[in-house]
Amino acid sequence: MFAPFDVETASLETAYTYWTDRVWNINSDLDVIYRENNAVEGWEENVKAEARSLSVGDVIHISDGHVLNDYFSVDTMGFSPVLEADALIAQQRGRNAAR
Repeated sequence: MFAPFDVETASLETAYTYWTDRVWNINSDLDVIYRENNAVEGWEENVKAEARSLSVGDVIHISDGHVLNDYFSVDTMGFSPVLEADALIAQQRGRNAAR
C-alpha cells in the first residue's frame, strides 16, 4: 500500500521528465496530467518512458522554466500541493539514499 507524501520521511527520485507546449491552468488541468501519466491505452507519457503509472505519494513537478514551479503529491482523491522547499529536501534525501 502506498502512503501519502510525508515531508519528514519522503525520499524523491526523478522517474521521468517530459516537455509539452501546453499552457497549464493548474487549477483545472491536474486531471489531464493524471490521465497522461497512467497507462491505459499505451500512448501515455509513462508508457513512453517505460515507467510505472502515478501512485499515491508520488510527486509531480510542473515548471515552465520561468515563473511556474509547482509541486503536487498524488492523493487517494486527487492532488495536494507540496511546498517547493519540502520537495527539494525530499529530492536531496533521494539522492543521498541512491549513493
